[in-house]
Amino acid sequence: MNRLVRFAPVAWLALSIPRLGSADEWKHEYTLTGRPAVVLRASDAHIQVGTWDQARVAVRVTTTGWRIRPGEVVIEDRSAGNRTEIEVREPVVHFSLGIEHRRILVEVTVPAGTDLDAKTSDGAIDLPALQGTIRARTSDGAISLDGARGTFVLSSSDGRIAAHGLDGALEAHASDGAITVDGRFEALRLSTSDGRIEAVVAPGSRMKSDWSVSTGDGSIVLRLPPDLEANLEAHVGDGHIDVDFPITTQGRFGHHDLRATLHGG
Repeated sequence: MNRLVRFAPVAWLALSIPRLGSADEWKHEYTLTGRPAVVLRASDAHIQVGTWDQARVAVRVTTTGWRIRPGEVVIEDRSAGNRTEIEVREPVVHFSLGIEHRRILVEVTVPAGTDLDAKTSDGAIDLPALQGTIRARTSDGAISLDGARGTFVLSSSDGRIAAHGLDGALEAHASDGAITVDGRFEALRLSTSDGRIEAVVAPGSRMKSDWSVSTGDGSIVLRLPPDLEANLEAHVGDGHIDVDFPITTQGRFGHHDLRATLHGG
């Protein structure tokens, strides 16, 4: 009986004390001879991209609570010419006792003139002032893009999208999150199922195709420059439309519908 009393607290403590998280690191560099194309895939990681003036792509993966080895975090890299592909996977099934802090960080440094395709199932994606075709997708996390030039496709199933100082064509979609963008645009398509959209269009923007901005549940603030020529159609199912710049209306103008031209259309 005494033996049971003596060892029961020890067993309880073993299940309650947080485990000290293990840590690991993997890194590699890839030499370039031309314009790079980088593909990043992660099942559960935060992706951070930076730029430098070197003709190399540098990748660093750090983990907390995981080891980089078979059965835990596995990294596969493929390189052909100037194309680099990195895939970071964690176990599909994992069981442990206690409180654990697990984290995977994928850091990539590339030349500014890089085409990038990044996707993570669970984590944020932070992108710098790249110049090229940029695709970023996350199932659960925020996306940030600053000062980039080119063509951008951004998608988050659960998280906000913030893109500032852009120059080019932007398509952004969030299933559950706000979208905030600004820049000089040639194409603009923004949509969210649940969240606010705020877009500031800089002078010098030109419409090379139809633009669209829509939200299933939230407000839209669209700030347009005085030199943009366009036809405007707006509709709200629950709310109202406010316009604080000169327009020429077409047909009926009400609180829920608006058809107008801006600076001649």
